[in-house]
Amino acid sequence: MILPRKKYTLKFIAKPTANGEDTIISMRLTVDRQKVERSLGLIGKKDDWIAEEERFSECLQYNCSINRQLSEVRGRVEECYQIVHRKGVTPTAKLIRDEFYGVKDTRIAPTLLDFIEGHILTLSKLPEDEFSPGTLVQYKAMQKRLTAFLESINEEHLLLRNLTRKIIYEFQEYLTTTPSPETGRPIKASSAGKYLSKLRAIINVSIQKEIGPVRNPFNGVKIARAVAKVQPLTWEEIEKIMNADLSGTNGLEKARDLFCWSLFTGLRFSESASMRKEDVYIENGRYRMIIRSKKSREVFDRPLINEAVQLYNELIEKYDGEYLLGRLSNQRTNSNLKILADLVKIKRPINHHLARHSFATTVLMDRGTEIKFVSHMLMHRKVATTEQVYAKITRELENRAIDEINERTALRKVS
Repeated sequence: MILPRKKYTLKFIAKPTANGEDTIISMRLTVDRQKVERSLGLIGKKDDWIAEEERFSECLQYNCSINRQLSEVRGRVEECYQIVHRKGVTPTAKLIRDEFYGVKDTRIAPTLLDFIEGHILTLSKLPEDEFSPGTLVQYKAMQKRLTAFLESINEEHLLLRNLTRKIIYEFQEYLTTTPSPETGRPIKASSAGKYLSKLRAIINVSIQKEIGPVRNPFNGVKIARAVAKVQPLTWEEIEKIMNADLSGTNGLEKARDLFCWSLFTGLRFSESASMRKEDVYIENGRYRMIIRSKKSREVFDRPLINEAVQLYNELIEKYDGEYLLGRLSNQRTNSNLKILADLVKIKRPINHHLARHSFATTVLMDRGTEIKFVSHMLMHRKVATTEQVYAKITRELENRAIDEINERTALRKVS
């Protein structure tokens, strides 16, 4: 974590006492030319003070003790500066001094719940193609459960900077042991992990803004994650979706086109929805596409398979404007895909992300594509990610593997 650049000066000033032989040390804080000064109550011999070095000569053990205290003061002032800075205001000499002497001003320190409320408000103002309404619902659900938890421990006014790992673990335990108002029973550890992930994201934002905890309380916290059990579409199901008569229903057709584009390119919803017609180009007789990933903030260049090329040529004629597929929210697309599944009598849940899974398994791996190339097309950094999440053993893969084994292995004679 990068700490804010120092914007203050601290000087130790020696002033003579009444007897004329001793001197008393004061600290002088300066921020943007504004100064505050206050005595530290440290007294030493006038002749032992070294003004240029702002310390006493260490010829006496007593002076060594005073110098150590001055060093501690410097460290404490730096700490106070950081604390004031993280309250979300511009540090002043007076605020740093007050923090040093224990004069607290909690009015400028946001509470955890206030910061979360402000963050959610900011997210709600983002365009839907940058931040989906479904994710916003998840943030609000986390906020609701966290509010109930903090009220249960009388900490609803907990300051943002005072969030600790202990409180996070207590919140996790609360989620997995306290009945949910919606279902009347506690949620699973994987579901609790989703709430904690949202809270962690908000805390990371507060630290980036330098108003959160000095140390990230999520460091070392293990968050349970649910492993998605997704069964990719079969070719029979894919053909049902592609050949369905939608009678010109615009919403259903657009949802199907978005789904099919991801089905034959492996793109996520945000990547398909934001793709422009000019992002597809021809090089040496092959179609390729430029992908601007909103997840990794990177730009990728990938080839198109034949089904994607054919679909692209249909889409550029079908939709006007710069975008290949027009504009449609993820939530609306998934709602229309459920209707489409009912129409073609596919009796299992279908959402847009299923297209990416089906691209990896049915479209590529069932055709004998190597896992390394599948990982490349999905823009994964590690092949292990592809193997764990997307590479499913389908009936086609199973049959091919058995056939290859049988072809290479002669039957044993049974005596």
